[in-house]
Amino acid sequence: MSARRFFLFPALACFLLVTPAAPGDDKKEPLPPFFATQSVSWSESSEGVVGVCNGAVLFERNRPVVCFGINKRPNDKGRYVYLLLFRTAPGDGFDFTVGGSSRTSSDETNSKTSLILEKKTIEVAYKFKADEKTHALMSEALTVGGKEVKEGMPRVFLVDLTQDKVTYEPVKVDLPDALPDLKDGGNEKSVTALHKAIDQLKAKSPEVKKFLEAKAEK
Repeated sequence: MSARRFFLFPALACFLLVTPAAPGDDKKEPLPPFFATQSVSWSESSEGVVGVCNGAVLFERNRPVVCFGINKRPNDKGRYVYLLLFRTAPGDGFDFTVGGSSRTSSDETNSKTSLILEKKTIEVAYKFKADEKTHALMSEALTVGGKEVKEGMPRVFLVDLTQDKVTYEPVKVDLPDALPDLKDGGNEKSVTALHKAIDQLKAKSPEVKKFLEAKAEK
């Protein structure tokens, strides 16, 4: 039997390049990029790394940029389960909370994320099960904003936080292949990978490009 290393974060984990300001603190000085993640788990053996994360949010200049989930099986690079791309209005930053519930291992997850941004709630739930021996995917279910996302449906959503009501606009575009490493703890390489992923989406989808480059009103 091959040796295995196992890492599990069953609840909210903040992977930070610097400690973020708590809600209500002075946020006039923009912080370096940081991640807030609802759940992540990975293990490693001779078959390679397997793992999953859900509700991972990249913040830059104190504002949410993208929320995503990743699933990686043996001998593959991994894939995004979904991406939520955010538009925010100019300002000093967001008060935020990342919460929910999670029962997570590298081969099975039942994870519900509730992301509260300035009193607006974004919800994502992800479930999957893999074979414990081969780690091959057996079943998978995703809901975004309370609506089931079936196989073949778009997995990229535009979320305009400048509007009073939260909506999830699906965009039919291939998922990018630039992924953060589940093992790296949300370091600078993960930030670079996510920027590359966003650039890939903008290059493939005029809708994504227009949404992200439009100037939001204050």
